[in-house]
Amino acid sequence: NRKPLYEIQKEHSFYYVQKSLPVYLFYSHSGFSILYHLWSVAKVYEANQVQVMIDLRLMKDKMLEALRKMKDLRILVVGDVMLDRYIFGRVERISPEAPVPVVEVEREEFRLGGASNVANNLANLGVKTYLAGVVGADYGQHILRGLMKSAGIEDLTVEDPQRPTTEKARVVSMSQQLLRIDWEDKRPIEGKVLKELLERLDVDVDGVIVSDYAKGVVCQPLMDRIKEKKVFISIDPRPVNKHLYFGADLMTPNEKEA
Repeated sequence: NRKPLYEIQKEHSFYYVQKSLPVYLFYSHSGFSILYHLWSVAKVYEANQVQVMIDLRLMKDKMLEALRKMKDLRILVVGDVMLDRYIFGRVERISPEAPVPVVEVEREEFRLGGASNVANNLANLGVKTYLAGVVGADYGQHILRGLMKSAGIEDLTVEDPQRPTTEKARVVSMSQQLLRIDWEDKRPIEGKVLKELLERLDVDVDGVIVSDYAKGVVCQPLMDRIKEKKVFISIDPRPVNKHLYFGADLMTPNEKEA
């Protein structure tokens, strides 16, 4: 069984922590704390036993300064915009039609996903955020654009009537995901849609984040136009498109993608 979270707070600014312990930092009105989520009781080691030393006071000042500077940034997010849909309900019986659970829907939520989620996170940090991608001519794009407007994201998306808005619907009961349903079209964008998207990249920004989920938006013409901007380029990559990323300043693959 998991042990509860342990919060360790000290008046001084130095914490000495065993390196093997998972450490989580967060900022609150009372300052920084270190939370240990351990399979056994947490231990704080003396200075002569230290493996990791964290100066929380210095970290706090640096983080606050970084957050202040972020409010002056203008970032363009380009990639596969998505709508995340969550259907929550309860399961009390099995269907007589097939051996599957029957979910009685209690509520549903819509959230920004994919490149839209990246833009949402930046906007929440106070960054002036632009989002460029492709949506369908459907009800999903209205929900997506409404969420973007509420988040304060500048909408540079292009409508393509030949494809659906990428949507991932998750059916959840008792905190357990039972099923995911995807609406998507992975064909590379081309023609009028590609031309219009390239034109919408002509905004004055400090950096570009490419959020690539291999849904057809990130392509050679798009990357060429982004590189012409001569700004910092960060890429959340997909191995299938690795040939497109040459010249980027930063990539953030997960373990499998690396």
